Amino acid sequence: MPRTAAQQQLALELQVKLFNARFIPGDSILYIPEPGLPPEWDRLYSHARLEGNAIVVELAGRTGAVPIRTIHTMPIETTHVRAPQNDAPSGSSLLPSCAALRRQPL
Repeated sequence: MPRTAAQQQLALELQVKLFNARFIPGDSILYIPEPGLPPEWDRLYSHARLEGNAIVVELAGRTGAVPIRTIHTMPIETTHVRAPQNDAPSGSSLLPSCAALRRQPL
């Protein structure tokens, strides 16, 4: 069953909201302009928005908007980036106090 224009518009708006919930301006992304071309690292410059029937975003290293289908991220497993582990008990500091630093000879 074909979608109505209102249903298509709602679907596009949902995709914009999902993209903007996942990415914020300043995030590093991989831009792949066309299949088969090498990916290029770039940063998001704007939130996603609708332009006609296309969802687009601006990149820091490009002039003009690009479709969000060209924006990709590396899986966390391949980037080896992990959230910092904080095993210190809550309320304790990993740094010595200022008083302890003052007592040490220079």
